[in-house]
Amino acid sequence: MVEYADRDFYENTFHGEIIPEKAFPSMILKASIFVKFLTFSRVDDMTEIPEEVSLATCAIADVMYQEGRLQVRTTMDTA
Repeated sequence: MVEYADRDFYENTFHGEIIPEKAFPSMILKASIFVKFLTFSRVDDMTEIPEEVSLATCAIADVMYQEGRLQVRTTMDTA
């Protein structure tokens, strides 16, 4: 599976600060899988990944990470 962004892109181009380094590989993989689904795998046929795809993947990864943290917090509050 091709990941559509790496940590360097996330930090230096997208200017992401939310996802800790330890959680990043998992989040960017999940976000890349989602983008691949949305694009019907067309990105994989390109010779280069467009910057817009990498930016969207980072944004999705941030949302997925925040959602996961919210679910953990909610679960802990109801326990």
